[in-house]
Amino acid sequence: MISSRATKFKPHPAIIARVYDFEFGRRGLSVHFVRFDFAARRAWYANASVNLNNFAASVSLPTASKRQSLDDVSNALSVLHVFAEEFFDHGTCRLLSCAREFSEELRSFCHWSAQDIATLTFWFDSIMEKYRAASEQDVRLGSSTCSTITSKLSLQDPDLQSVLYIIQSERLAALGTAASALRRPPYDSAKISDSFRRPDTTRAKRKTPREVIDALPRKGRQSVCMKYISASGCASKSDDRCGFPNHAHFIPNTLDPIVREHITKNMGGLRSELCK
Repeated sequence: MISSRATKFKPHPAIIARVYDFEFGRRGLSVHFVRFDFAARRAWYANASVNLNNFAASVSLPTASKRQSLDDVSNALSVLHVFAEEFFDHGTCRLLSCAREFSEELRSFCHWSAQDIATLTFWFDSIMEKYRAASEQDVRLGSSTCSTITSKLSLQDPDLQSVLYIIQSERLAALGTAASALRRPPYDSAKISDSFRRPDTTRAKRKTPREVIDALPRKGRQSVCMKYISASGCASKSDDRCGFPNHAHFIPNTLDPIVREHITKNMGGLRSELCK
């Protein structure tokens, strides 16, 4: 197997031993089948870092490279399919051929991120693992259940539907996080500058003293509107009604000095009729 022309992936003893037993999924094999060309093989042999004669179970399986796109997954399946045609039976070759074709179908389905590919790779590994388990059962019972595993390579497969739901949920969560970041104000509310607090302080300082309010002229239960008798005037243009129900518009005959002083100092002065 190591020297076969059909072995176009890195012929690491741990990979060879496990692929012979089809040990995908929980047993460790995944997309370990990156195309290994002549130059890469020559450099690897020259490095001599791996004993190619040691096929013991204790030999550690190298870590599979991370797939970034469905092209990577499809290429790995193609390399494995070439190997299968040389060493595996027809049913296993058919499974790998269908897996490769289905990866091409998924590629045209939508755009897949690197995170999506990791989730899809997990699903492909689980299909291979189920095939191995079904093959073992067929050997024990004389059944042919492994031939039904190929039908799982479909968008209607319940496990794939669950995988697609997880992918969709992860995408929505990522979009929600991004949207929250965009809506977040550019400053911390606890660190608002003093300039945003000054209006409240100013309004507190400008609060009309109680003695001024008590000295305001009255008409019935309503006191005169100080803005109406100031030089700037009131926003309400009515001659008798103010926008505030407790105030009224009228020109008083007399005005307490404390009221005169307050309006002159804080409201721009008195209207002309009261300056005479």
